[in-house]
Amino acid sequence: MKTSTARVLAVLFAALLVSCGPMVRVALVGTPEVDSVIGKLELEKAEGDLVLLTAVLKELPSPEKVHPDATRFLAWITGPSGEPRILGVVERDPVKREGRIGATIADRTFLFQVTAEGEETPDEPSPHVVVRRQVTAENE
Repeated sequence: MKTSTARVLAVLFAALLVSCGPMVRVALVGTPEVDSVIGKLELEKAEGDLVLLTAVLKELPSPEKVHPDATRFLAWITGPSGEPRILGVVERDPVKREGRIGATIADRTFLFQVTAEGEETPDEPSPHVVVRRQVTAENE
């Protein structure tokens, strides 16, 4: 009887782990100008119709190495409307050379970009692109 209960609990636990995983996980690769950058982007279900986007970039150089006037990295998404939107500043650990961004979004199909930017808040991404990836999350 105990073995049967243990098996049921193990199956339920495994199902819980699978259901808690990301809906989408895609690799991120640096553009030719910053080809050392690698990373991943994950989408997970959030409240309602929203999804949590999390991106981690490794081997991320300092912004000024990408462009002399750059002081930070910004993450962007461009959804079906075609209008780019800033997700936020990519937090960079200079010792680990790792960058992270997390944001809650409604879009399921979008272009994800990280760009090197100056201090001003731009209306559109600069041409100094570190990563660019089209992402599509199928309805689950």
